[in-house]
Amino acid sequence: MAKNTKIREDDGGVILKSPKKIGEYMHATRPSVWIVLLAIALLLLGFLQWAIFGTVELSYSTKAYTDDGVTVCWMDYMDAVKVEPGAKVLSSNNSGKVVKIKDTADSAQDVLDIVGTLYIREFALLSDTNYYRVYIEMDKDLPDGVIDVKIIEGTIKPGKYVFNLKGE
Repeated sequence: MAKNTKIREDDGGVILKSPKKIGEYMHATRPSVWIVLLAIALLLLGFLQWAIFGTVELSYSTKAYTDDGVTVCWMDYMDAVKVEPGAKVLSSNNSGKVVKIKDTADSAQDVLDIVGTLYIREFALLSDTNYYRVYIEMDKDLPDGVIDVKIIEGTIKPGKYVFNLKGE
């Protein structure tokens, strides 16, 4: 250490009397640290923008059965109460809407009687559960048989879900 440099330690800190040794005690931050910090800040801003302004669809995927132009699907009670007439319905090459939901439930045997043994495996119904029949009107006519559909129950703002905010 140079003779004219005086170092005094006070409460864990260092006080230099000569600027010649300042490089030993101070280090410049490298640009890579600032780039990482900027990337984290941008990710956080992107997440907040998505949480505030974005929307997420709440949907239910199921099978629908079409026979003579009438398309129906079956949902258990917990899912059926979330769906309203007019809800949007999507399939791979078609769209439509829910027309009505039958007030009384069908048993798995009732569904078997309607769709027949050829299609019943595709529905994967539980024998001890009741299902509500949901009538669907598609924009284009469908051939008889079973198709995959997605019923859009509604949309939510991610921020309300992620941060558990109350409101609409």
